Amino acid sequence: MLKVVPNNKDWDTRNIMSQTKFYEGYSRWDEQKARYETWEESVTRVMSMHRDFYADKMTERLSLLIDEAENLYKLKYALGAQRALQFGGDQLLKHMMRMYNCTSTYADRPRFFSELFYVLLCGAGAGFSVQNHHVDKLPKVAERKKAAKGWVVEDSIEGWADSLGVLMSSYFTDNQQFPEFAGRKVYFDISGIRPKGAMISGGFKAPGPEPLRRALDKIEHLLQTVVLSGRDTLKPIEVYDIAMHASDAVLAGGVRRSATICLFSKDDQEMLDAKTGNWFIDNPQRGRSNNSAVIVRDECTEDEFKNIMKSIKEFGEPGFYFVESKEHTTNPCVEIGMFPQIDGKTGWQGCNLTEINGGKCTSKEEFFKACRAGSIMGTLQAGYT
Repeated sequence: MLKVVPNNKDWDTRNIMSQTKFYEGYSRWDEQKARYETWEESVTRVMSMHRDFYADKMTERLSLLIDEAENLYKLKYALGAQRALQFGGDQLLKHMMRMYNCTSTYADRPRFFSELFYVLLCGAGAGFSVQNHHVDKLPKVAERKKAAKGWVVEDSIEGWADSLGVLMSSYFTDNQQFPEFAGRKVYFDISGIRPKGAMISGGFKAPGPEPLRRALDKIEHLLQTVVLSGRDTLKPIEVYDIAMHASDAVLAGGVRRSATICLFSKDDQEMLDAKTGNWFIDNPQRGRSNNSAVIVRDECTEDEFKNIMKSIKEFGEPGFYFVESKEHTTNPCVEIGMFPQIDGKTGWQGCNLTEINGGKCTSKEEFFKACRAGSIMGTLQAGYT
């Protein structure tokens, strides 16, 4: 007996791409029901997380607002952060940077390196500035002459990030994140890290310890080269390379999982030339970022701009980023300007994403309904830092 296959015209394929992406990256497997979540169930999971997170601040009005947003989310009038859909629940509550798709900061403090590693391991993209005036704020580095000390790397996001903080602390001469390692050779014990291919939370596969070991070895080699040459300060391109080696270690199941953009001073020739010649052989880690020269409006000479454009014409990079202030940064998509500091204290700024569905906005009233739902979800998401 022949099996009759319906004509494609009988199938509603208008949403096939979005459905495929939803089940591929966002729907969770339900062990009890032996199937993946439906759209409505995934939204319920996210909104239940919001209710749990704001439980100590819950009021009748807030509860009604969450109900309103949830209903319109399920009807797809507005969408919350896709990272909340992906990680919503215990995973996100444990690592709240997972709420944000992209971030930005400055390489102006010792903790920058471990913080960057942590943010990337959370799955967020990162923009960072190695402009001269930012890198100049980093401590000096020196040879390590004290007795060696061991560090057991915890098999977690924090453990990986802290290992880089420990390594950097061993070279910095002051303001170390881990001062007990200052001036000491560090022996990293990575035996507790799960083997490659082991399942980890979120349905990902562990990369194993090798990417971390390789990154730490390469960063240590770079730092040794600096101090043995007699220098006591890091150059922007060295800070950049340390960040790229860390980025190179961020993998899931053998697949790259980090996105970065590096902003640098327009007259930094080493950064301008970072992706010239045989860089993809000599410095393949640099492929983990896009690079852009920061240009303050009306402060760039014709010769400086021509110098940047010469490299762009020959190699496709770097780009250039027009700003009103050298303190302005951006996310890897360069879709929005950022200013990651408050009252002079620098840190991280994240993209808090919501989206309204134009297809639902068939009238002015429906448009405002979608905007209201998006605003409610955006406000809820903003509190997770």
